[in-house]
Amino acid sequence: MRNIAKKVIHDHPKSFISMVLLIILSIITSLLPPLALEQIVNHLMDQKGASLLFALAYLGLIVLSDLFASAQNISITIFGQKLTHGMRSALVQKLNTITTGYLTNHESGSIASVFVNDADTINSLYSEGVVGMIADLFQLIGLLFVVFTRSIGLGFIILMLTSHKLLLKVLYHLIYQPFRGFR
Repeated sequence: MRNIAKKVIHDHPKSFISMVLLIILSIITSLLPPLALEQIVNHLMDQKGASLLFALAYLGLIVLSDLFASAQNISITIFGQKLTHGMRSALVQKLNTITTGYLTNHESGSIASVFVNDADTINSLYSEGVVGMIADLFQLIGLLFVVFTRSIGLGFIILMLTSHKLLLKVLYHLIYQPFRGFR
């Protein structure tokens, strides 16, 4: 699989680079609306009032952030399709080298299953899972960084609450999930 991914990146460098750039831009633009909202709240707290221009700028930043998030998802899907095509092409090359004895000893459905189901499973894992989670992780790290630079106390409170929620989630899966089949 690693060799297939390297070959797809080598064959489609523009698609890979655009995906990485869109992920980075999505992360950066997702940090802008909270920073703009901070400025609006600061103006309101100083009794200066917030103008319509602030509100429009905030809404514009939300739209910009959502556009980059959509472009990120589109580029991940496109590159995932190229990865799936590369994987299926490698499977076809492998199929051409398989002896007829192997094909007669195995059911045709199991061989076709590898081409269709397994490749689709890896594609959905890639497109909807791994890359999106990594992008979300970097977005979360960026948000925590911004919070820590603005208020260390608030940053530690958020860190404690999120780690507490994560611990509860892990404990839930460790304790409840094994007994799920005994209903």
